[in-house]
Amino acid sequence: MKGLLKPIQDLLLYDFKKLVFIEVIIKVLGIVVVYPLFRLGFHLALELSGLKYISNNDLVSFIFKPSTIFIAIILLILFSIYLLIEYVYLLVLYDHAYHKISLTYKEFIVIGFSKFILVLKKYHFFILVPVTLFFLVFEYTQIAIFSSTINISPDILIEIQSFEYFTIFFYMSFALLIIFFIEFIFFTHSFVLKGDSIKKSFIESRHAIKDNRIKLLIRFIIYNIIINAFILLIYGLILLFIGLIVGLYRGEEVIFGFIITSMYSAYLIISFIFTSVLVPLNLAIASYKFYQRNEVIPQNKSQIKYESIVGKSNRWLLIPLSILFIIIFLLNVFTITDNIRNTENQFQFFKQEEIIAHRGASSQAPENTFASIELAIQQGIHSIEIDIQGTVDHVPILLHDPTLDRTTNFNSTLPVNRLNYATIETYDAGSWFSEQYANEKVPRLEDVFKLIEGNPTYFLDIKSDDILVEKEIMRLIEVYDMAESVKIMSFNPDQLLRFKRENSNIETVLLISTFYGNINTLIRSESIDHFALRITILQNHPDVIKRIHEFGKTAYAWTVDNEEEINIGVRADVDGFITKRPLDAREIAHSKNSNISFKEFLDRLFSGL
Repeated sequence: MKGLLKPIQDLLLYDFKKLVFIEVIIKVLGIVVVYPLFRLGFHLALELSGLKYISNNDLVSFIFKPSTIFIAIILLILFSIYLLIEYVYLLVLYDHAYHKISLTYKEFIVIGFSKFILVLKKYHFFILVPVTLFFLVFEYTQIAIFSSTINISPDILIEIQSFEYFTIFFYMSFALLIIFFIEFIFFTHSFVLKGDSIKKSFIESRHAIKDNRIKLLIRFIIYNIIINAFILLIYGLILLFIGLIVGLYRGEEVIFGFIITSMYSAYLIISFIFTSVLVPLNLAIASYKFYQRNEVIPQNKSQIKYESIVGKSNRWLLIPLSILFIIIFLLNVFTITDNIRNTENQFQFFKQEEIIAHRGASSQAPENTFASIELAIQQGIHSIEIDIQGTVDHVPILLHDPTLDRTTNFNSTLPVNRLNYATIETYDAGSWFSEQYANEKVPRLEDVFKLIEGNPTYFLDIKSDDILVEKEIMRLIEVYDMAESVKIMSFNPDQLLRFKRENSNIETVLLISTFYGNINTLIRSESIDHFALRITILQNHPDVIKRIHEFGKTAYAWTVDNEEEINIGVRADVDGFITKRPLDAREIAHSKNSNISFKEFLDRLFSGL
């Protein structure tokens, strides 16, 4: 093993800057070109399947639809071509490193691209298959680690178990994958570096691994165990560091929910980065073993001209193609976050329900006050529901009841719409909850927009039917540029329609406490973007969420304040919870895809912080 480390190190480090350069370029290409193509393919497959949303029990049937299979094959071919680019450039880099030949960046780019075009045109399918196998084998461990931490939905398990001999088929497929990988490990080297025919490449590949298969496989396994152990160590340290920082700045009670929400994103990012180690390292091992058994004469770099990529007559295409690539790059940089979120919203298994603090963190601070809003933000909750009443002078204020007597020291049942704000702000809105919050005031909506930091999303539950109050709310939204940071909620569809007419970009949410008959008329309404249903509706009519999703709209459950209710919402596949206990709701809802052992491990890890 020691005898292998030095030559592998030489291949990797001979021109390390170019190795980093090509890996960065490949990853950027993946983010701004390949990922959007896959997203586009997913949406196209979804549209052709006739579904607007994939629930867990729809997943298997969606996968096996002919349109989905066809699009998946096209995407796999495109992905294989993307992998081939990295593969060819790494082989070119290692070839020149092995022969101690230095290249300029221009020469490296030209030679690599020339090789890529040549092998793709000459070998087609026969070059793409082994390259894809190479990638799949080394990413299998990452997939296995990731899948070991998740809890597969019973709906999906039932569908999987309905296939007879599924387990046998799965393990046989993996065994065949390993066999094909070993048998064809040097196949592509002969293609790229020597330009041999398919038959000759196959014969040489078989000859090169003769009597050496097991040893070669063991070597790859050992190296990859070490790398993946290191990845897991880094992952654990990052989670621990995040937990320490969150605990330090936001309190211990926030840690578990924050970690359970972010851990899969963190793991995917780390795995994505470490792919830039796994692929080059394993290809370096394969390359060194190939050179031990083959004499390869490097191509004379002086013979490589730009004409090998495009003819002189077509060289003018380089400038417009470069401009087109830059435009695509910029468009994808600005839209990639929204695209990820939209894809998740259409796929139940990957979804993390939105957690909305009901009247702020109202189980720990007085409702509809600065204190409850700021506490929710401190806890990492960035969606906050607040109630809006109107005063006699048409000032929108944060208040649920039509009177002040329950939540202030104002001992009268006089409605707030008969009081001006100058009077209302003199009363204490915090002492009724706790003396700790004495002198909290009933805030104006304008003060919330102006003073609250953290840029949360506000769900404005409009309790006033005063048209002038509605107009003032719209004016404040426009003045403080909040159109993308608010959702208007109401039990009254006509009120939502009025807001939509004022600004069609504002999202609306219809509150429903109960319903009878056919809800499809409301679901079809263009003035209603989302629905918020009382949790009791989901107990009696869980299928209503699927109907809402079929129209491409989202559904929230309210008010959800215990584990049983949260689990009802999770099973019904709601998109979010409006809750007085946002921390508990986040922990329960966002851990639905984590298996029990993994959750217990995290709990033990952070219980002492």
